[in-house]
Amino acid sequence: MWSCCWSLTATRLSARSRKRWSPVFPFTSFAVDDATAEFERLRAAGVRFVQEPTAIGSVTLAVFDDTCGNLIAIGSESRSSTR
Repeated sequence: MWSCCWSLTATRLSARSRKRWSPVFPFTSFAVDDATAEFERLRAAGVRFVQEPTAIGSVTLAVFDDTCGNLIAIGSESRSSTR
């Protein structure tokens, strides 16, 4: 039912709005000690990131493409929030 409702809603939106509101979220995520350091390590190894490390509240997330179209997130909590 949800996908049906989404489809009906999406058909009423302009092409520009549909692009902005398209729900694309990583299905898999991994907790790491330092997302920024892991981002740098993986990028140096040739991993293509679609989102650089971004602070969202007390969490830093980065998202990469696994070359099969799947988005994978890595994230870490800021040091101050873990105390």
